[in-house]
Amino acid sequence: MKARKYINRIEVWGIPEVLDGFGGDTYGEPIKITESWCNIKTVNPERLTDLGLLDFKYAIQINLRKRSDLNYYQPDIYFVYQGVDYMTQSIVEVDLKGFEIQIIATAR
Repeated sequence: MKARKYINRIEVWGIPEVLDGFGGDTYGEPIKITESWCNIKTVNPERLTDLGLLDFKYAIQINLRKRSDLNYYQPDIYFVYQGVDYMTQSIVEVDLKGFEIQIIATAR
């Protein structure tokens, strides 16, 4: 692992399900789960069509160290970077070793 490889700070937020009092669930207020160091790059529109995304929204590529206490595959988590919310579109493990993951996210 290279020193100072991750130079950006990103927030991980989640939307919990809460009981609505009538035997069902509803979504509560978003809560901040954690912060993590990462490396962020913008993604070219040509790359988005390769991943199956047809909208040319503002997208970023997030490279970060995989954490065992956080499930990145949950559908109710999103990322906040510089005040903008990003929804996960694609998650790939780099080198399939389980140390680093790459996330493609688009702005909401």
